[in-house]
Amino acid sequence: MIKNLLYSLFLFQLVFSAFAQVKNEPEVKIIFDSFPLEKSRNINAAVVVRLEDGWHIYWRNPGDSGMPTSFEFILPENVKVSEIKWIVPKIFEFEGYASYGYEDVAVFPFNIYMPENFIQDEITIEVNLKSLICKDVCKPFNQKINGTIRLDEMYIASKADSDLLFSAYTNLPVKNDKLKLHAKNFSDSVLINISSEIIKINKIKNVHFIPYENGIFKNSVVQNFTVSGSELVLTAEFDPFKTKVLDTLNGILVIDLNSEEGNSRLAFEVNQKIE
Repeated sequence: MIKNLLYSLFLFQLVFSAFAQVKNEPEVKIIFDSFPLEKSRNINAAVVVRLEDGWHIYWRNPGDSGMPTSFEFILPENVKVSEIKWIVPKIFEFEGYASYGYEDVAVFPFNIYMPENFIQDEITIEVNLKSLICKDVCKPFNQKINGTIRLDEMYIASKADSDLLFSAYTNLPVKNDKLKLHAKNFSDSVLINISSEIIKINKIKNVHFIPYENGIFKNSVVQNFTVSGSELVLTAEFDPFKTKVLDTLNGILVIDLNSEEGNSRLAFEVNQKIE
């Protein structure tokens, strides 16, 4: 009797463990945006990762923990894709360490390109995704996925997929044409002077520089900045064990504004020479 009870408990633990593992495994798929009946030469698409509550996946620079999410495409002949377009990441903090990534639904947009003389009526895009997902613990997350779409008939994306793509594109960093930047190198940090004739500097409530490359700057949830008149000075601290000396600042600048119209967020690509 006791032996049977112990065996039943053992089976229950196995089933519960298997269920927990399945539940924690994200759902991954490729989605396509709508395109007209004529064979389109440029299709918007994205890899979508749906995560369980509390789990997150990483940006191109993971920060203090994790690993960069990477994508390897396997394509039909003569079909090309753009690089992944990286949405502005969220900053996660755990025991004083900061990392960059996404929770809930992570969307990684890309574009599919086909030549003018492309005659296939159907294409299949395959992707090898490699990353790490974390909650209280981290585990490898590697997936092979594919998506097939016909080119000889009009494709109408579902509202859910269309909304995901629209939201993703509105949350991409944009080329900087609104800020004047000046970066100066000091022994322990880079000071970034920010001014603008378009953005009201005194309405900025928070600003953060997130580098594309890891291991050079200190990853932090909060970066110090001061506002003096029409200029803001942001301090980007070096990692004490930085891997190299920079001559150019590469990353994104995320600005939170508090204006009469309400709160808003802007994100700009940064490619600024350091003096």
